Amino acid sequence: MKRKLLSGLAGLLLGSTALSATPANSTEYNVLILPEAGGDLRGALKKQADALKGWMENGGTLIASGSTASMLVGKELGFSSVRPRSDALADLPKFAEAVKREREAGKTPVDAAVLW
Repeated sequence: MKRKLLSGLAGLLLGSTALSATPANSTEYNVLILPEAGGDLRGALKKQADALKGWMENGGTLIASGSTASMLVGKELGFSSVRPRSDALADLPKFAEAVKREREAGKTPVDAAVLW
């Protein structure tokens, strides 16, 4: 469904069927909106991933919500360097150890007389 957005931007709200049928490298749209969706959206995103990335690199804006956004930030499709919270929580012990070392390093006393 094509919609006119603010400032004269042309936007398109897509579901999985429309995403498969829409050329992602189209210059007709400035914004693509991918709502939370089920079905075969992952398959459609995989097929269009390179074209979508190229479209974004050329100034296109991709907006996704819910599970669709989660698919885009995962390592599989690589649309973003943002990591899902669940991935970061798996590394929590490493992060906690790094924070502990950082805090302890700041508590090391320095004897100015010995230093100078």
